Amino acid sequence: MSGNGGSAGSGGSAGSGGSAGSGGSAGSGGSAGSGGSAGSGGSAGSGGGGGSCGAFPPVTDLAVRGPHGFVSEAAGTGCTLWRPTTLGQGGVRHPIIVWGNGTGGPTVVYAAAFEHWASHGFIVIADNASNGQGSGAGMIACLDYLLAQDTAPGSVFLGKVCPRAGASGHSQGGGGALMAGRDRRVISTAPLMPYIAQGFGGFDRASITTQTGPMLLLSGTADTIAVPATHQQPVFDTTNVPVFWANLTGGDHVAVSLNGLTTYREVMLAWYRVQLMDDPAFRAMFYGASCGLCTNSAWTVKRRGIN
Repeated sequence: MSGNGGSAGSGGSAGSGGSAGSGGSAGSGGSAGSGGSAGSGGSAGSGGGGGSCGAFPPVTDLAVRGPHGFVSEAAGTGCTLWRPTTLGQGGVRHPIIVWGNGTGGPTVVYAAAFEHWASHGFIVIADNASNGQGSGAGMIACLDYLLAQDTAPGSVFLGKVCPRAGASGHSQGGGGALMAGRDRRVISTAPLMPYIAQGFGGFDRASITTQTGPMLLLSGTADTIAVPATHQQPVFDTTNVPVFWANLTGGDHVAVSLNGLTTYREVMLAWYRVQLMDDPAFRAMFYGASCGLCTNSAWTVKRRGIN
């Protein structure tokens, strides 16, 4: 087990830095990380979440590390997780973000994002595979492992895991997130630049129309690998669930991973605080006639079923 304090950078090695910490700011999230004005989701910075996972501490700036220290550790077979150092503070149970890597990408490349989300109270568990993760099978195996720990005698996770999961991933792993999104335990997804060629890494395009919960679909205008018109537009057009499609001006397929998902990770954090923690503070980023991202010039937004 290893911990990490300080600021989130461009990946680095997971768990470096010795003792667990929570200080420092997390990258340059820019305006995308702000809560925006209050709309149908309540005032920015209020609340802090509730629902079946409990009430989490409120936050006002998504680009800043959350109130929790964090540690990383190997988990199950072929998984690595990041979690708050002390689980269950204030009686909460921690929701899950399950992750799939891009093709050829080691899990550690994305560690800065995972540390950031763990500092906000999530348990992030990543399938370590660098190929074949388009099937989502490894992601679901990681989810199975973590949920089993919630009832395992002697486990540090005993009674501390909230059975509300989101699925995310980058590129091939974004396709894996869509595959995992068919599982009823996955109540929301946030695929990042998903690559949806039929059969690639085990991906099945039929998964697009068999999702179980609302989707945050993320793209970049400078992506020449998972080109938005080819790989995200069909998802937006045909998925069976409410979808919020946010396309970042200048977002590049490779640079996004090397930069620790900076800018994207703040938006994904807001989405999962709303969907998994029932936190109203950042709902106005996605919902309402003049939603925060809708009026942010850095993003081009399309919505279907999310108003």
